[in-house]
Amino acid sequence: MPLSGVDDLCAEFRGLRDGKDCTFNVVVKVSEARGLKGLGNTGLNECRAKVFGSWDAEGYELSKVHTKTSTPFFEYVSKFTYKGQPRAFFESVLVIEMQHDRGLMPGKLIGLLQVGIIDIFHSRDHKIPTQWFAVSDIFSEEPAIPTGYIRCSLIINTMDETGAVQPDVPEEERGRCELLEIPRMHTTVTATGIYNIIFKIFQARDLTPGSFNSADPYLKIVTATGENQTDTKYDLNPEWNQQLQIPMYEPHFRQMIEVQLWNADGGVTGDRLVARFCLSWKDIFSQQDYFNKPRWYDMYALPPVEGFRGAVAAAGSKIKSVTRTVGNVIKNKSLVNAVSGMAFGSGSYEEATKYCGRVLMAIEIEDREGSKAPPSLAVTDMKPKDCKLFQDIKQKLFFRFHVFHAHGLNAAQAQVELTIGRKTIKTQPKGLKDTPYGQMFEFFEAMELEDDYIYDDKMWPWQNDDYEEGLFPSDLIDCAVPVCWLRVFRTDAVSEAVGLGLSGLTRRLIGFKKMTLRELLGIGNREASPSAESNCARPVFMELSQDNNDKGNVIFNTKENSLPSFFVPQSSQASTAFNPSVSGFKASPEAPPWPMIDDRRGNTSSMDPYKGMRCVALERDGACHLGDFEHAGFVWVSLKLYAPSRSNCATPSRGGPPILSPFSKYNNIPIPKPLQLKCTEYFVLRVHIYQVETPPLFPHPSCTGALYLVHVHIRECSYKPPALPPPLLHLCTFPLVERTSPPIGNH
Repeated sequence: MPLSGVDDLCAEFRGLRDGKDCTFNVVVKVSEARGLKGLGNTGLNECRAKVFGSWDAEGYELSKVHTKTSTPFFEYVSKFTYKGQPRAFFESVLVIEMQHDRGLMPGKLIGLLQVGIIDIFHSRDHKIPTQWFAVSDIFSEEPAIPTGYIRCSLIINTMDETGAVQPDVPEEERGRCELLEIPRMHTTVTATGIYNIIFKIFQARDLTPGSFNSADPYLKIVTATGENQTDTKYDLNPEWNQQLQIPMYEPHFRQMIEVQLWNADGGVTGDRLVARFCLSWKDIFSQQDYFNKPRWYDMYALPPVEGFRGAVAAAGSKIKSVTRTVGNVIKNKSLVNAVSGMAFGSGSYEEATKYCGRVLMAIEIEDREGSKAPPSLAVTDMKPKDCKLFQDIKQKLFFRFHVFHAHGLNAAQAQVELTIGRKTIKTQPKGLKDTPYGQMFEFFEAMELEDDYIYDDKMWPWQNDDYEEGLFPSDLIDCAVPVCWLRVFRTDAVSEAVGLGLSGLTRRLIGFKKMTLRELLGIGNREASPSAESNCARPVFMELSQDNNDKGNVIFNTKENSLPSFFVPQSSQASTAFNPSVSGFKASPEAPPWPMIDDRRGNTSSMDPYKGMRCVALERDGACHLGDFEHAGFVWVSLKLYAPSRSNCATPSRGGPPILSPFSKYNNIPIPKPLQLKCTEYFVLRVHIYQVETPPLFPHPSCTGALYLVHVHIRECSYKPPALPPPLLHLCTFPLVERTSPPIGNH
């Protein structure tokens, strides 16, 4: 489900920057504090402020120490610069801690304030003006009781905006308020909304192991008003069946709720964060009917930098971390600053792409307004009868991925890769070559991916009668399978030829695309209204796979049979008439080079590779090895899914034969090219660019001109006959156009 307020912003900044890293400045001014809880021997504090962003917790800043006081006047300004992809920034939190300084020992927490970056950015002028905030110790037994109050302002500036810190507090105001005492009232008295947010954690599947291949995961929930976590399970497919309860008070200033997967590795390094994802309190509160049902949530982490570059990046980051830690302990600011600007590695994806498993959970909100018992932190075990979910036979799925050709890639040799969950398939590297349509990368290759997916016959009912009619549940497509990642790499021809495992060290990412399975299959949207109710009182959405609708890329067995219509036995071979590399190859609309066998539902083009073919406009980010003005390019692909019936999936567990892939006999046959199918068309598209009005980003203001690279997207084409592919479009190269009016930003 899209993350409210974050996804749109990320798309906007990615569009403005063409996927390159963004830069944000965060300015925090802590003016003063009052009524701080005394932790020193005299009932007062050696008070200091610690400020940091969760995107770089080690890069914190400390104010000077104010001795023997509970009402320090800091007048302290911290400035942080974030450079990277927008999602990591907008999902992060700004933390202001009030600490009791203990010399060389770590400071003791008095209380803290958490403010979400997205909350600041959505405020007027990206600014929360100077005001009073309560701080509390959310890790204590009384997280709802303020331990003091701080007055501060918070500002976010993008690289195109000028920023200013708010004026100092007038001297006369300080004199009047210096001795003011503020009572520490329980938050239940002052809050406008009082709730318990309850996370029902059922189970997880296919989790990533910890250090030394250990299996000791636990799940932690982090909110603005507290944290809670499950027990540690010693299994990569754990069943927690626990209910985590956390009090929530409104107003608060952190909308993002983090769900974190940890490994309890212990030892010197301590527990290790494996993966995380974010939810929005506003989304959960406004769409409770959606979130209170058990759903699978995929866990992802940032991918490691591979090969020698990865080793250098890991070593450099470790040196940087140790140096900053030592500098902060000995309070040597120059040592910290000396390494803070060092960057190692090659950037990261906007979103984490390393699949780390999935978690089944439901989220409920309990309104405690007017209740005698205040909200509380709790961990309870759920009843076994409520936890019997996804314990049925797994669903076997076979994917056939077709890669046709690619344009505009910044490479002499390229390779296309598809990842679904933990499984990855990739093409053979292909070089740029001249064709009748211009220069392109011709792959025309089919690959296969097979996996078993968890399934629940009550939540996603799929009866044999439905299967025979060609119906499939929408949740099979939308919920059972993780998102798909399409990546394109620049490869080195020498390393590929020599082998010896060097190709992995020389591959360079040049473009990617995150797609749902539904998007990649090209089967359109799910039905607008449910077909029936399941045994769990959930609406069931069913879709029909037919040649004459857009859902034909979901393939079933032949009606009243246990095999697809085009299945070739292991003892036989696919017809040579389908192989375009064989001499004498011929194709016509009446005899296309793929099986045209009726599955007894009227479907005859199940193996047509061009059905659902789409042009994927690749995206880029800081990890891509591209210049500032280089586009990621385009790749033409399609995907087919063969889904055996639920009865077929149960056969191997009963001692029957395994389910065989219907695609295996066809995988070594190249996909026929459009020229071989005699279905190409040529035309010229001429585009006139007259002017550009108020573009968002340009070169540095000192520049006198700017260059534009124009990209034209052709969305759809009509063609006949339906059994043959659409015409290929070759667009001429557009010249760069010089802008004569002064630039106003950066591009």
